[in-house]
Amino acid sequence: MENQTIRFNTNWNNKLNCNSFSTIRLSSPNKYKEGEIYNILQVDKSGKAIKNYGFARLLSINEFLLDNITPAMCLLDTNYDKADFTKMFLTMYKNYKIDFSKKKLMFLVLQFT
Repeated sequence: MENQTIRFNTNWNNKLNCNSFSTIRLSSPNKYKEGEIYNILQVDKSGKAIKNYGFARLLSINEFLLDNITPAMCLLDTNYDKADFTKMFLTMYKNYKIDFSKKKLMFLVLQFT
């Protein structure tokens, strides 16, 4: 089976330089599964790979609503406080018609293999 890829536009909080890291994604149970291995890429604005960090195993998934994100999750993931994280996140998805009062997010924890 071919490994899936998780792409990052920004290496928030330099997390991709650590052995374990988090990422916050729109809920997608068919894409993200505990125990699966993912190729970790940093990409430019056009989607072209600029750095391949290698492979990481998805250790845990926690679903939540944006209003329920904790300050610790924001700080660990991006080094932003909750208000700045929420503003940044909503800006990232401004062109999507998503009701974030109902759309679940996933807090993923991965570890490089």
